[in-house]
Amino acid sequence: MIPFGRPHNLRAIAEMLDLARATGVKLQFSHLIFAGARTWPTMDRALRMFDVAIADGVDVQFDIFPNSFGATLLNTLLPAAVKAKPSGDRIVASRSPWGLSAGGSATQAPAALARATAASG
Repeated sequence: MIPFGRPHNLRAIAEMLDLARATGVKLQFSHLIFAGARTWPTMDRALRMFDVAIADGVDVQFDIFPNSFGATLLNTLLPAAVKAKPSGDRIVASRSPWGLSAGGSATQAPAALARATAASG
C-alpha cells in the first residue's frame, strides 16, 4: 500500500518540477537515487517526468548517485556525543566517550570535544 496514492519520491519530483514551471527558476536535483524495493519500480516514471518537463521548457537537470550499492557515511565514524540530537537545549545521548551524561547541556559539547581532541593528540 502506498500512502497518499503515489510514491513519495514521485510526489517530491512532481512538486519541484511544478515549482520550476510556475516560477521559471532553473532546477537541479542532486543525487537522484532509487534505493529500495519501493522506489526501484518508479525509476522509469521519474525519468519520464523529467523528459516531459524538459520538453515543456523547464530548465532542469539531475545527477545520479553513482553506486549500485550503499555507501558509508561520515556519521558511522563519529562518537555518540557528536551524533546526539538536540532536544531543546539538551543533548540526548545514551552514552558519551567524552564524559557527557545523557541529557547533558548542549553547551558542554564543544568543551567535551576539545578535551577529547587534546587527550587523543
